[in-house]
Amino acid sequence: MTGNSKFKKFLIHMDRYFVLGLSILLLAFSVRFIIGSWQFKSRLISKNPDLFKSGEIVKIEKVVDADEMSVSNKAGKRTLVRLLGIKSFDPFAGAFLFPRFGEQCFNFIKSNYEGKKAKIILMEKAKDKRGRLLAYVHVDSGRETEKYSVDIAKEILKRGLTMVYTRYEFSREKEYLKIEHQAVNSGLGIWSHEKSRSLAISLKQMWYSERKR
Repeated sequence: MTGNSKFKKFLIHMDRYFVLGLSILLLAFSVRFIIGSWQFKSRLISKNPDLFKSGEIVKIEKVVDADEMSVSNKAGKRTLVRLLGIKSFDPFAGAFLFPRFGEQCFNFIKSNYEGKKAKIILMEKAKDKRGRLLAYVHVDSGRETEKYSVDIAKEILKRGLTMVYTRYEFSREKEYLKIEHQAVNSGLGIWSHEKSRSLAISLKQMWYSERKR
């Protein structure tokens, strides 16, 4: 074997070790993020969501998941809000199976809305079994006549970054499904990739089945 061939073989091995090392590093980072996120959520869920009212103006303190965020009211009290009517992929789950649409959704919400004021709109059932506040979250449109008119869930639905969660009925279901249908037809986000599209369709079929029980 020539010196050239040995060097090439060495480079191939180094590339493999680099990819393996990078994969392990990414996995470790993901596990750390998930554990940290879970611990953060656990602390927030213990807070009383009954301190928050429908129509109240809050501050989005921290985006903790692709459909959850920590908010605070004027009194400085915090709680965890679960966006009503949608279900997103976990930000770091399935990273090696298909593009990270959960992570893209998380990053979109974080970069556009974290730290901003918002209005929360609650349904009659204001919290779920895990103690999270269930709400539509509206941010300021920047137009004086249409203050707090931008529905965060609609913004991520129209980009195909999340799905309509049809396991339970909710007041904006038809409206959200119409927006999702447009994203599906345009092949955006989740709906642009065969595996994520198949997974999304399977999940929605399961939710419809559970809803009929």
